[in-house]
Amino acid sequence: AYSVESDLGFSLFLERRCKKVYFIGNAEGFHNTVQYESLLPENEGDEYYDSPLSPKGYDECYRLKMEILQSKHPIDFQLVVVSPLTRALQTAKEALGDLHRATPSTSRAASRCVSPQPEPLTSIHRNVTDPMHAQRVREMELLQEKLRGLELKQARSATTGTSYPTDSGKPRRKGQRIPMIATELCRERLTGLPCDRRRPISELKKEYPNVDFSLIKDDEDLLPERVLEDPELCKKRGAKFLQWICTRPEQRIAVVSHSGFLTHLFSQFGMNKFHALGRKDMGELHRRPLHAEMRCVLMAAHRRFEEKDVLLETPDETQGRPKSESVDLPVPKHLEHTLP
Repeated sequence: AYSVESDLGFSLFLERRCKKVYFIGNAEGFHNTVQYESLLPENEGDEYYDSPLSPKGYDECYRLKMEILQSKHPIDFQLVVVSPLTRALQTAKEALGDLHRATPSTSRAASRCVSPQPEPLTSIHRNVTDPMHAQRVREMELLQEKLRGLELKQARSATTGTSYPTDSGKPRRKGQRIPMIATELCRERLTGLPCDRRRPISELKKEYPNVDFSLIKDDEDLLPERVLEDPELCKKRGAKFLQWICTRPEQRIAVVSHSGFLTHLFSQFGMNKFHALGRKDMGELHRRPLHAEMRCVLMAAHRRFEEKDVLLETPDETQGRPKSESVDLPVPKHLEHTLP
């Protein structure tokens, strides 16, 4: 399915084995606005249990949506895969929730929004003394104007009632939303902190009815408390997640996850002694993702993966034994202020 020629400086891959994956780190959460010590369980860290987005995080989501809509080359997602943690679900909903799958329309940019109406600016509480306040408000106003224009174009095109075939061959109405699937394989690395625990799936289903949670078998978060996931086990889970991505029929997939998990996932690649990346490319791939940053990667499968061969279980179960070991918090100093 592929051919790597180091001497020539390029590689060939069969298109059917390739996927374009857009990795997105969650936007800023409330747990990012406090000192690390405040997140510890003994310091009332439960206040940040499964931490939601902060007002700045919502701003970052809108900027990401603007980046997608204004992309020089149309970005047409066929699937969104998301972590079941609240800040990832909110990022997916706010930045990608109003987008829909591509159609053969000549105006692809205009066909990507179904109901692109962001929340009113008044719903985001800002510090009026912030010197950047006026600039952020103006950016949001420009985004709203752009999205309203796209909504009008979408409404006009919808009056034709045209149907188009889907990837599965079944007819699809224009304006169908991009399907979203949640999996624990791409949740944040376990840190032993309440902010990285998730709420019950039954509760999340009510808040995010457009997300498919069927891959998560346990309603409650059954992972042990005060557990720090070993980096190598986190990498193994990341590799299992990419294998599952390979089983999907879609070729353009958005993954909304977390900077800690994505950093461990990317760190496994680009260092093969025979086919190593250049220093600049490796630095770009291995750099820790910023909040609401989208990083596009082409992934080529060397063989065919079957979904039955990829276990879709909780992080500890996919890693084998022994499980991640319990630790006495706080974690080492070099991990402070690096929470996603």
